[in-house]
Amino acid sequence: MWLAPVVVLGLAWWGMGHALARWTGLGRAAGRVVRMGLALMMAASLWALLAGRDLDDIRRWRPVTAACLVAAAWLLYLGLGLAVVALVNGVWRLAEAVAGRARGAGPGARGLSPAGPMVADGLGTPAAREAAAASAGAAGWPTASASPGRGGISADVADGGATMSASGVVVGPSERQAVTAAAHGNGTLSPLGNGTQSPPGGARREAKRSRRPGLPPRPTARTRFLRWATPAVALAAVLVTGAGWVAARHPAVNPVTVWSADLPIQFDGLRVALISDIHLGPSISGAFVADLVDQVNAAQPDLIVIAGDLVDGTVAQLGDEMAPLARLEATYGTVLTTGNHEFMTGDVDDWLDFWRGQGITVLDNSAIQLTRPGASIDIIGINDRRGTGAHRPDLAAAFASLPQVGDGDGRPDGTDGSDGTSGTGGTSGGTGEAAGTVDSCAEAEVCVVGDGRFRLLVAHQPIQALSNDDQPARLGVDLQLSGHTHGGQLWPGQLLVHLQQPVVDGLHQVGGVQVVTSRGVGSWGPPVRVLASPEIVLVTLRSG
Repeated sequence: MWLAPVVVLGLAWWGMGHALARWTGLGRAAGRVVRMGLALMMAASLWALLAGRDLDDIRRWRPVTAACLVAAAWLLYLGLGLAVVALVNGVWRLAEAVAGRARGAGPGARGLSPAGPMVADGLGTPAAREAAAASAGAAGWPTASASPGRGGISADVADGGATMSASGVVVGPSERQAVTAAAHGNGTLSPLGNGTQSPPGGARREAKRSRRPGLPPRPTARTRFLRWATPAVALAAVLVTGAGWVAARHPAVNPVTVWSADLPIQFDGLRVALISDIHLGPSISGAFVADLVDQVNAAQPDLIVIAGDLVDGTVAQLGDEMAPLARLEATYGTVLTTGNHEFMTGDVDDWLDFWRGQGITVLDNSAIQLTRPGASIDIIGINDRRGTGAHRPDLAAAFASLPQVGDGDGRPDGTDGSDGTSGTGGTSGGTGEAAGTVDSCAEAEVCVVGDGRFRLLVAHQPIQALSNDDQPARLGVDLQLSGHTHGGQLWPGQLLVHLQQPVVDGLHQVGGVQVVTSRGVGSWGPPVRVLASPEIVLVTLRSG
């Protein structure tokens, strides 16, 4: 489990450390400090991601794990930024190489010749130029070309290479100072080898630099770009991460309207609050859950749906911090299904019992009916795809648990439900007015109560609308409420979500079913959200 992240982080550490140390011009000692700091941050981030939820006292360690996870987000955006800088640098270097070859191509081209001493075309006598060219082959010096009548010469000069006097005579590095001084006021070779004639003012500056032995060459444009772009990327990563941390702490209520011809007119305008992906654990606290409950209650929904991934820990670790969910208020109460993280805790049965004790209706492959005078609708919930054994997702079993139509208000025992809901259990397939005949029910894959009834399915992952060859659509599901994706959480995570899920967020048709996918209210891993703000989705159902 640790090997792959360690390898990836090791490569990232080497690349980012090299970029920060070399591109910013840091010395050897400072470069070591930078690399050591990156290594410590990456190790802390890896520890928080993989071991945070296994701590005995998650709450005591929460400030440390949260800081490490925020650092992980900063490292992500630092790496992305440095990758962009590296791409620009690579393209720039390639362009320089192509331009250098173009300058040296063909006879008479200005710039470096393939070999030979520096020769000034048009300066001095032809015999002098031929002599200089002959000495080039023996010395192996670079050559250059210059145009007469421009007050001097232009040439590319390699570091430590030879220079020319205005008469075309080749001189070595030791005579460079004298040559530069002689060219004062008339232009001279650029010491950086840019192949252009220096203006008189530039000549004076270069002469002054030449009198200071050991002075490093002036940085090129590409070097200057790297030196300002690298710290700018690091600062931008800090700003993006900080903004994402603030955004993650403030879920917004986002309204969505869903129309269905199967919705009874009596339920027109029903408001359903969708909550998903709280992720109470290493970086999300009980205070966040309490504020979330107040925000949901302020929206005054008729039904509250929690679509899984509530916790990243056990009941013993986090039970008291999850207790505020008992304060959720809605006309038809709160229903809940599991997400993949409930199964990752290894404590799913204890959590289901805990939530039932908070007055929450757990839809463990089961269903309920909401009733109003003369009408009812079905609310069905299945477990996450990660569930196994008794908790594996089973839509057929959930439909089979629907109560019979015709028994009072829909309860299997025929009693009145003062809260407008009917309980789970009972058998479907009776001879009620909407169930059809016993024969037709027996022939069906699962006997559905009613034909053309409105059915709302709660399933943690939007891809579950495609399960078993579009089984939800074939069984008459009109609307599915899901979460899981976090909307990508950290841009460009949206691209990765599309590799696994059919949708990222919002209202879409999936497998013939309208699916509302929430970006969730919490965060997994870094408590940071970038271009994927948290949300409480308030779904309004409309008949038509």
